[in-house]
Amino acid sequence: MGLRRYETAIFVCAIIATLAIEAKISNSIAAEAITQLKTSSGLLVARQAIGRDCGPKATLDETCKALYLNDKVILAEHDLGITAVFPSNNNPLLVSIGTWTGGNACCGEDYILDFTKTPPLKLKGFGFGSDISRTKSGVVFQMFAGWDALGDELVGTYSYELGSGQPVKIRAVPVHKSSPLESKERSDDILADPMTRAPILNLIGKDQFAKFRSDMGISDPLRKIDGNVILGSGCMPHGCSSDYSMFVIDVIDNLAWAVEGEEDATGNPTVRIWGVLTPNDVVPLREIRGWLAQHRVPQWKASFVPLPDSVAQLYKRPRKTVAKIEAPQSLSESKTQDAPMRPNLPQPPSGEHLAIPLQKEGGTFVVAVSINGQITLKFTIDSGAADVSIPADVVMTLLRTGTLTREDFLGTQTYRLADGSTVPSQTFRIRSLKVGDRVVENVTGSVASVAGTLLLGQSFLSRFKSWSIDNQRQVLLLD
Repeated sequence: MGLRRYETAIFVCAIIATLAIEAKISNSIAAEAITQLKTSSGLLVARQAIGRDCGPKATLDETCKALYLNDKVILAEHDLGITAVFPSNNNPLLVSIGTWTGGNACCGEDYILDFTKTPPLKLKGFGFGSDISRTKSGVVFQMFAGWDALGDELVGTYSYELGSGQPVKIRAVPVHKSSPLESKERSDDILADPMTRAPILNLIGKDQFAKFRSDMGISDPLRKIDGNVILGSGCMPHGCSSDYSMFVIDVIDNLAWAVEGEEDATGNPTVRIWGVLTPNDVVPLREIRGWLAQHRVPQWKASFVPLPDSVAQLYKRPRKTVAKIEAPQSLSESKTQDAPMRPNLPQPPSGEHLAIPLQKEGGTFVVAVSINGQITLKFTIDSGAADVSIPADVVMTLLRTGTLTREDFLGTQTYRLADGSTVPSQTFRIRSLKVGDRVVENVTGSVASVAGTLLLGQSFLSRFKSWSIDNQRQVLLLD
C-alpha cells in the first residue's frame, strides 16, 4: 500500500530524528520539525551554522547545527533539533532540545530550556515529549532513565517546578513487551516479556541474563518448530563475529536451553551451554548442534554451565512434548563438527563458490546489490555490521519510490555498543536482496545516519554457509 506524500515525510522525519537523538529521547521526537519559536526572551531558531558559531575550536569552514536566541548561539552540535514544546508553540514555557555528535552509532545529549526565567535556564541531560502535564507549580514528565539489572528499559517520571532548574525523579519503572506468544517476532520480544522469558531467566540467573540479552542485540526472526518449540538467535551489534547467543524454549514443558558464544583474546571460540540435554531432547539437540556448526565451533569446545539442583531437577520430570523426528546423537557423545547447518541457508549450485565481481572505492570493496528487485546500489562489505545498514536519506528515497513501505518497518532497536554506550535505530524488513544471481529473502535492515554508509552486514552474510573475499581476483565468494 503506497504512502501519501505528507505521511511519508512525517514517517521519514521520525526515522532520522530517532537516529539523530539518543534513546533517552526516542519518545519525545516531534512529528513535525520545529525550526523557530517566539519566546519570552526573544526568537529561538535552530538552523545550519558555519565557522566559529560551531564552537571556539571550530575551523572557519566547519559546519554544524546551532540553536540561536536573538541571533546568539546558545547550543551547537553536529546536529540538533527542537523536539517538543510545553504547553504550546504559541506559549513556549519549556522547550526540549535533542543533540547528536555525529557518526553512524554515536552519542547524543538532551536539554530543556526553561523560559520562565530570564535569561532562560538550561537543564542538561533532560528531555520530554508528549508525556508531560502541568502540576500546581510546575510539570511532570517522563523520559528514558537507563536500564535495570535485567536489561529492561526504564522510563523515569520526573517532577519539575518551573524556574527551579532542578528536576526531581519520582520513580523509574521498567518497560515490558507483554503480548501473546503467537504475535512475537524477535528474540527481545521473548526476553522483554516477564511471562515468556521466565524459563530462560530461571535457567541463566539474574546476574547473567542482561549480558546474554545484550549479546542478542540484533536477531533473526523467531523460528517456531513443531508448534511448541521456539528458537531465537542473534549477536551483539558490530560484534557478530565474536559475541553471539541463542535459546530454545519448549513452551509445553516450560523448559529452556541457552547458548552463548564468544572469542577470547587470541580469536579462539568458546561456548557455554545452559540446560540439561539428553537424547530425548530432539529439537534442542538438533538446533544447538546446527547453531554450533553455523558458527564453526567444534562441539567439543562447548561446555555446560553447572546448574543449581533446583533447576537441574526440572529437566528430570516426565516430558509432555512428543518428538516428531529421530533422536540425534547427544553433544557429549560427539567430538566432531558434523552437525547439520541451518535449513534455510542459500546453497550454490553443484557445491561451488559463486564469484561476484567487486569494485574498489576509497580503499574498500563494494558490490552491487538489488533491493526488493527495484533499485540497485553499491554496498560496502562489512562483517562487523550486524545488519544490512542503509543511511536515512537512502531510506527516504526507497520509501518515496515504494521500494519500502511503512508495513516493512519492525520498530526501534536499542543497540548496546562495545564501550557500553547505546544507540537507537529503526529496523525494517527487506523483502529480498540480490547479489549476483543469489537472492536472499526477509533480511533485517537498519537505518543509519545520513552521513552513514551502505553496509552489507551479517543479516545477509550469515545466511550463507561461508563467504570470503578473494583480494587477488577482486571477487566476493559465496557458498
